[in-house]
Amino acid sequence: AGQVMKAQQQLRALVVAMTVLDVSAFMRGMLSPSWSTGRAALISSKQSLPSTPVSLLQLNMVAASPKSSMQSSTAKALKKASGALTVSVTLDEKVGGKKPTEVEILSSILRRSKIASLFVPQELVRMFAEEQKTAKGNFPGPCPLVLREVVSDAEHIELAASNGASAVIVRAGHADASSLCEQAKKKGLSVIWEVESAEEMKSCEEKGENMLLVDEKNADILSGASKTSVIIGRVSAMQAQNEEVKKSRDMQSKGCCAIVLEDAVVGDGEDLPYVRWAMEAILSKASTEFKITGMTGHVNGHYGTGTFERSDKQMEWKRKQA
Repeated sequence: AGQVMKAQQQLRALVVAMTVLDVSAFMRGMLSPSWSTGRAALISSKQSLPSTPVSLLQLNMVAASPKSSMQSSTAKALKKASGALTVSVTLDEKVGGKKPTEVEILSSILRRSKIASLFVPQELVRMFAEEQKTAKGNFPGPCPLVLREVVSDAEHIELAASNGASAVIVRAGHADASSLCEQAKKKGLSVIWEVESAEEMKSCEEKGENMLLVDEKNADILSGASKTSVIIGRVSAMQAQNEEVKKSRDMQSKGCCAIVLEDAVVGDGEDLPYVRWAMEAILSKASTEFKITGMTGHVNGHYGTGTFERSDKQMEWKRKQA
């Protein structure tokens, strides 16, 4: 009887941890030897379990497959099981100046270019979400949409959720960070934590928050990151001498499993040529220097044309020369 009572108390603690989304506490409890023994005692006693929203059967399922149960679709898109680096891009508000059909085409091509996720401004989330959901059941499937702006209040979160975002960014140093995180998760949104110091990173990981965004200027803090975390390195697009390629690979060597190219898509004719070049340059194991041939399609209004060739010359982009 004492063992059964203890097991019931453990079950209540597990439910509390799950209710407040304290994943690390939940998993520690599920994997403890005492809970394994207690679970068996509860089942054999045939006594009624405490009234909870989580059944013992569900708890057993989570215990059998913690990774698949706890990892969000956004995390899965950003961190490949193979360990290969993934690339995402951010979009500028100016993309909204395009015709709706052009935005749909852009969204579709970015998905088929095997972009891991799209960091989209609030005003464009709904439009991209509508197009991306048309790929459900196909390969590649819909890209997760991350709200590009850092959320600062409940209204911001509510709008992102209603527009179809998959995840939001919370700044670890924000005074109401914990509250914002809780509100986002209640809306079904994943949370990516923007961290600027090793202390912030450690604090997030200790709370079980393992999707972390690190800017290239803070790359030195990556040495303390957990190997199980989903670390996203943010690198500015179209840097002088194509430095974004070198910086992306450097951040990967320090623990990043994903790179997001800031301001890669701004609504001009170089959006898609750049994304395709950057994907090839960052992910290729061979030379990172390329040139584009046959890229007349974007000038004529046709997306997705052109090829890349190896070259000793570095890429130069008109966008940066303006």
